[in-house]
Amino acid sequence: MSALRLANNLYHATLNTVPRSRAYAYQPLDAVGSRASSPTAATPRHRSPYAFARSRWGKALLVTATLATVCLLAAFSNMPATLGRLVPATVRPQPNTLQSVRASLSKEEYVAAVLRNPVAGVLDPEPIRRKCADTTFQAGLVWHCELVNGGIGNVGNMWLNCLRYALEAGATTVILPRIGARNADDLGDLGSDAHSVDLDTLYDVDYFLDVWPQICPSLRAVRNDSAVANLPPRADSPRLTPNTHNRQLILDPTGWRAAFDAWLANPAGGRAGNMSAAAPVRVQQRIALAHWDRAAEDPAFAHAFARLFQFPEPLRRLAATVLWQLEQTAGAPMVADAVLFPELATADPDTDGVVTSLGTGRVVAGGSTGAAGSGGGGGGAGFLGAHLRRFRDDAAATGTIARVATKEDLLEASADTADERAALATLSWDQQAIVDFEVLVHSGYFAGFVRSSFSWVVAVRRALLPEAGTPVVTKRAAAEAAAAAADNGAVHDDHRRRAARRRQDAAPIVEKYRDGLSVVVGRFDAMTIDGIWP
Repeated sequence: MSALRLANNLYHATLNTVPRSRAYAYQPLDAVGSRASSPTAATPRHRSPYAFARSRWGKALLVTATLATVCLLAAFSNMPATLGRLVPATVRPQPNTLQSVRASLSKEEYVAAVLRNPVAGVLDPEPIRRKCADTTFQAGLVWHCELVNGGIGNVGNMWLNCLRYALEAGATTVILPRIGARNADDLGDLGSDAHSVDLDTLYDVDYFLDVWPQICPSLRAVRNDSAVANLPPRADSPRLTPNTHNRQLILDPTGWRAAFDAWLANPAGGRAGNMSAAAPVRVQQRIALAHWDRAAEDPAFAHAFARLFQFPEPLRRLAATVLWQLEQTAGAPMVADAVLFPELATADPDTDGVVTSLGTGRVVAGGSTGAAGSGGGGGGAGFLGAHLRRFRDDAAATGTIARVATKEDLLEASADTADERAALATLSWDQQAIVDFEVLVHSGYFAGFVRSSFSWVVAVRRALLPEAGTPVVTKRAAAEAAAAAADNGAVHDDHRRRAARRRQDAAPIVEKYRDGLSVVVGRFDAMTIDGIWP
């Protein structure tokens, strides 16, 4: 109803409610029945309210009042809307989702998140503390880890094995190993004592030296023998050579300590009878790659022990940048939400973003296919660590992988990664392998080669994740085992090694290892996966 129609209705309603009373006028009484004279100034006439309302001025006044009333009513009824236009409405923030938070991440935020929360989780010190508390330490026993060499798979496991031996022996000091310096012009030349580099080249030794005293203070760790007073020279010190055994050495550690103490008390053990903090005895341990059966360890200890050693942060930062660039190039997640946002992806309020027990979703299903070869993971993007030309040709022929990329390709694809590209160019062969390793552990599926400890460590570390399931390990055939036993009777070690090599070269290529996240293929060899630390 319009304002005018409303005013008109109100006007008529007002007229109907005005009482119609009579008008009274003064009349002269001089002549009864005489004609009433017309009103004069001496005879004023009083008009009724009804008459005024019907007058021109009354109508105007009533219409004006009605319009004013209507306007006031309209103003009050529309006041909330009017105020809403004058005062900006409060914008309610939309709840964050993993997708919205991921989309808002900058490169720096992405890299920082990957560094904070590695795929295998962070160090949980308690299982190692319990192991140290159960160990009887021998004052004056100094465990000297000899030179380690090879790639990062070898170096890491050799260092871990040496520390594990020192702990089992009850040493009170362990001397960290040095790394053989690989010849850049001949990668097969792995260096020597005379050509070696600090362990810091490939590992964050400062991190280890910071956390280890807090976990196991009874076993001191030092960088070199100059930190130990009164230490006898190496030439006069006994040497333990566990790698002379061509199989896993520690299937069950129960009796190892007693056997070691007996060996140390033997005259070959040097001055063990007089060993003390003031008169230490050095035991040199030769390198050992895969000697401690993980199945014989407490699973929590096996997981935590390997977390003591991490790669240097600059190299891990480079790898995280490669992952960022791979994700931008592929247009799909390459790092799992559970890694980037542990506080959003986990329901446990006690985790506080520190993940030591691993749940599902820490790798992206259907993300990149990480490869030292192709494993058929079904990823839309492949990240390759080696054998680039051949792999690209094979991928193009099969059509299973849309894009094959290396770290160099990805860092060259954007001007934002110029600094990282320059830093990558300064790295050694083994340092660049660390960048590959830190990318490959995030892959949706990984494939590697049986004769590569690098491949084994990637696969075993990813096997910690629930999605990996129960691995299938192909054992040697009975006939091959019998042939190996016969060859062990050979007179000369060189004959035995040549016979073993001939058997391996003639063996078929098989899947040595497969789980839900990784596969390792190739011919059989003597490497024992059960002795690889994750």
